[in-house]
Amino acid sequence: MTVEKNVKERTKVVLRHIPPGFTSESLLELLIATVVPFPEYDFYHFAPADYSLAPYLSCRAYFNFLTPESAFLFKDRFDGQKFIDCNKVQSVGIVEYAPFQRIPKRFKKDVRSGTIDKDPEYIEFLKELKIEPEAPPSIETIIDEIEKQRATRAEQQSSTALLEYIKDKKS
Repeated sequence: MTVEKNVKERTKVVLRHIPPGFTSESLLELLIATVVPFPEYDFYHFAPADYSLAPYLSCRAYFNFLTPESAFLFKDRFDGQKFIDCNKVQSVGIVEYAPFQRIPKRFKKDVRSGTIDKDPEYIEFLKELKIEPEAPPSIETIIDEIEKQRATRAEQQSSTALLEYIKDKKS
């Protein structure tokens, strides 16, 4: 008894080792101009170069073609293709099946996006920012307050509840 798995055919490919000078639009324009007619695709994602990986800069492009034959034709045409960007950086492209064949979901736009200007808490915060802070008190007033506090403490410390009781008894 053999169990046949329902394996979906691979249609998503990744084009690696694209020079860092390419943009999404320039790469797509070059690829479409090179192959006529360009195979139909329903997903395209361009990953620009990460400049923190300095000497090993390269871009990637993901395509999901509608048929496996289109993916195979794309691989035949662009695997080993030399790419030269506007800075004369040259590299050889590699076409492989994408390790993750699923296509990311298209997320809904957040309904609150761009509405911060109408938020009452934000408006209140902006009003508080516009109010100028009070000038700090002068040093003389601070010294006077400290002396008053010391005087009241001295009076409070000289008479405790027990001393008051004794005073009341003597009188």
